Amino acid sequence: SVPVVPVPGPSSMIAALCASGLPTDHFRFAGFLPRGGKSRSEELARIADSGETTILLESPRRLAATLKDLASLLDATRQLCVARELTKLHEEFISGTAAELLGRFEQAPARGEIVLLIGGAGKQAREVSDDDIRQALDDAEMRQLPPSARARVVAKRLGISKARVYALSIDA
Repeated sequence: SVPVVPVPGPSSMIAALCASGLPTDHFRFAGFLPRGGKSRSEELARIADSGETTILLESPRRLAATLKDLASLLDATRQLCVARELTKLHEEFISGTAAELLGRFEQAPARGEIVLLIGGAGKQAREVSDDDIRQALDDAEMRQLPPSARARVVAKRLGISKARVYALSIDA
């Protein structure tokens, strides 16, 4: 296959989106993630819950930490793309799951300007049991989120209603 090379333009996010291979029909540009705290957790939960492609700008020093956070929140098959050094000599597009990209960038830290794209959440076809939901809610990273955000993330991840997850979370 022939690699896609975007035409340089006024916006790195649109160039990255065009070449990422992720859906372009609906997307959201979120800029840089907050560095920490509740606002970061809430934004990560929003990304995990989103059905559209999300575009972030990221620092090379923080990329691995962001990928680690995303790997703990996203469905294991959700696709991402790290676009770096757009329109420059070392332009690169690396696609995979959050866990795959984390492994790559822990081995060889990223350099240069980075645009991180996260594909939208899909629906899962299998029936989800109450035990599946409780197990997802009990995950260490999930316990750090407020109850409503936790329910939203787990519901999106499992492809079920938030009301069902929230009801089980308050019964636990």
